[in-house]
Amino acid sequence: MSWLEYLPLLAATLAIELAVIEIARKVRPPAPRRSDILWVNLATHPLAYLLIGWNPSAFLLVEVLVTIAEGAGYRWLNPQLPLAKALVLSAIANGITAFIGWMMV
Repeated sequence: MSWLEYLPLLAATLAIELAVIEIARKVRPPAPRRSDILWVNLATHPLAYLLIGWNPSAFLLVEVLVTIAEGAGYRWLNPQLPLAKALVLSAIANGITAFIGWMMV
């Protein structure tokens, strides 16, 4: 897959996860900042995509690891955000994007 084919997937992931975090920000702050979502996804999304491409049966394991990494990244970038909340928000956002991705395969 070329970068031109990959970039829409990354953009869709960012849009979905941003929407989830924006809802969380309005319902019960604090929440990760918009820039946090960008940075953690730029770190995890390409690697996850490659790993799943090499071994599709590892989809669930990769998604769990991405969820943990992104939650930890949200907390690291935003120290006032409790780790438990960062992990829950990451799980919700990644759960939605993983489900959509899984349904499209």
